[in-house]
Amino acid sequence: MHAALVHDLIRAARLFGASEAIIESLHVPPMPWDLRQIEPAIAALRQKMDPVALEREWTAGRAMSLEQAVAYCRAAY
Repeated sequence: MHAALVHDLIRAARLFGASEAIIESLHVPPMPWDLRQIEPAIAALRQKMDPVALEREWTAGRAMSLEQAVAYCRAAY
């Protein structure tokens, strides 16, 4: 697999983990239209990543603060 694609998968897994934790911290369920948007992306991520690596990166993302997640996201650009 191309290194840039692997890097993007890792970034996606971390950011999905971070967003999940942030949404949970707000004590508000995700909106149905948001779920319709992200569920296919998460399913594709699960197909492309090794399950152990996905869990590791998702957990790392969940451990991020909001500020860390924003900085991590912005670092790609």
